[in-house]
Amino acid sequence: MATTWIHRLHASDILVYFKSLREARQYTIQYMLKNASPDEISEDERNSIWFKDYFSDENGLYDVGATSNLQLTFMTEHRMPPLPSLAPNITSWNTVGTVLLSPEDALALGPEDEPEGFITGESEGLWIKETRSAEELDRELETYMQAGL
Repeated sequence: MATTWIHRLHASDILVYFKSLREARQYTIQYMLKNASPDEISEDERNSIWFKDYFSDENGLYDVGATSNLQLTFMTEHRMPPLPSLAPNITSWNTVGTVLLSPEDALALGPEDEPEGFITGESEGLWIKETRSAEELDRELETYMQAGL
C-alpha cells in the first residue's frame, strides 16, 4: 500500500491511494510533470525525474519535487501525511483541508481547483466524496432519527 500526497499551497491537499509504492511514485511524477509550470522545471529535470533515486525520510516520505505552489511526495501505507510540511519552497501550511481522490479526479483538478461538494476549511479530517444515493442517505437519516427517540 502507498499514498501520493499532493500538497497544494492555494487549495486542499490531495491524497491518492495505490496498491504499491511503485504506482504511487509513477503517478506522483506524472502529476508533477502535468501541473508544474515550464519555467519551474528545466527540460533536463523533466527528462531525468523518472531515473532519480528516491530516499525516504524518517516518516517514510519520498520527495519528488516542489514548485512555488506544489509539493509532491509519495509515502508508504494509506495514511494522512505528517505535519508540518518541511519543504523549503512551501512557506505556509495548508489550512483548507485534505481530500481523498481517485487518480483521474486528482489530475483533473490541477493545482488550484477543489472537488465538487468539498467545503474548504470545514474539517481537519480526511474528506471523501459522498457516493451514496439520495435514497441511501434518506434511509440512514431515518434510522438515525429513530434511534434518538
